[in-house]
Amino acid sequence: MKIGIISDTHIGDDTSTIIEKDKTGRYQTSQKFEDLKTEIFKHTQDKPLDYLILNGDILDFAINSFYGACPKARVFFQEIYNVSLTNHIIFLPGNHDKHIWDGLEWQCRVMKKMEKYEDPEKFIGKQTGILDLVEGKFILDKIHDTDRDVFIKGLFKNKSESIPISIVHPNLYIKTKKEVILVTHGHMLDLAWTIISEIVAGLKVIPGEMEFPEATKIKDYETYNIPITSMLCTASGQAGDITKLINKIEHYLYNINPKDVQYEKNLRSLKHIVETLWEGINKVFNISGLVSIFSFIAKRKILMMCKDYKKTRYNEDYFKDKEVKERFLKFYNASCVEAEHHKLSPPTKVFFGHTHDVMGTDEKTDPPMKTQNLERLGGIPALLYNTGGWLKNDDRYNAAVFIIDTDGGIDGREIEI
Repeated sequence: MKIGIISDTHIGDDTSTIIEKDKTGRYQTSQKFEDLKTEIFKHTQDKPLDYLILNGDILDFAINSFYGACPKARVFFQEIYNVSLTNHIIFLPGNHDKHIWDGLEWQCRVMKKMEKYEDPEKFIGKQTGILDLVEGKFILDKIHDTDRDVFIKGLFKNKSESIPISIVHPNLYIKTKKEVILVTHGHMLDLAWTIISEIVAGLKVIPGEMEFPEATKIKDYETYNIPITSMLCTASGQAGDITKLINKIEHYLYNINPKDVQYEKNLRSLKHIVETLWEGINKVFNISGLVSIFSFIAKRKILMMCKDYKKTRYNEDYFKDKEVKERFLKFYNASCVEAEHHKLSPPTKVFFGHTHDVMGTDEKTDPPMKTQNLERLGGIPALLYNTGGWLKNDDRYNAAVFIIDTDGGIDGREIEI
């Protein structure tokens, strides 16, 4: 068997390179898609992959609406079918398209139940996927009937011109003849996506009645942080004109780089936005007196944070950051508990997206990154790979496709963006 892994096409973002407009203004797949197809078919001798894993941020609902992003994505998914790129798609939502997972929860646990005059069910919080390349089977631990349950199949032209598509969230485990490989988008290593679980960890608000143990299960990462993540990942993309403001702030944050010639201009623009918004906050809450002093200090603090903002995207030192290392260790241990539940050994390799920084395509020139020594692996490190991203950028950051076979062979190919 052969499977492929890509991520971060960000369809819905105007700078996505995987699709483009033709001369009539209609969307079509781009030359970058052709490059992807070429690399995959080199490995498969022009045969379809058994599985294509889309590891998060394939659509971008954080800066575009469903109405704006889905018609563009339809072109991408339909072309996957048209060229017979794969026999089956496994979709792992990331932070920019997490509402694909949320939509599945609502569809299966609420809407379909109430359509049949039944009571809604409790949300499950996660859906583990296990891709066993040795036995040639794919297992979902919760929702099995993909034809009935997965609304995302509507991104194809019609039912007869589609391929099976399954949603996994947030972890997929690949079993080869020699090891277990973990595939996950990677956003749960960011503070924004774990902030609530980190704040309440160990708190005994009402002893014996309301206590919050540290998030040690994958499900906890999802459920604890929903109040913040739902706002960040999708609500911001459905906010009308406010979405434009959010996009502008995000643009300046991603481009605050002292090495950039636009550094001072971007910083001034961001400062102006923060100060203007702060005036609105002061007006709404009628802030005055001593409170205004604290308000001024808070504003200065926010501006300093913006100036020193540690971005995730295009950050080559992301996995070297102390806090990221700590979150990785916690997330990895929680993943090992989940793997053990499914009678799998601890993963020795981990595939991420999220940072848009390709990693691991060549053992000599671009080797995978070694983690700290891991107790669950007997004191040896795991290896980290990254599939890069497909957004146009000025810093020569590229995308990659990784092919994994039954024997555990890994072949990564970088695609210039």
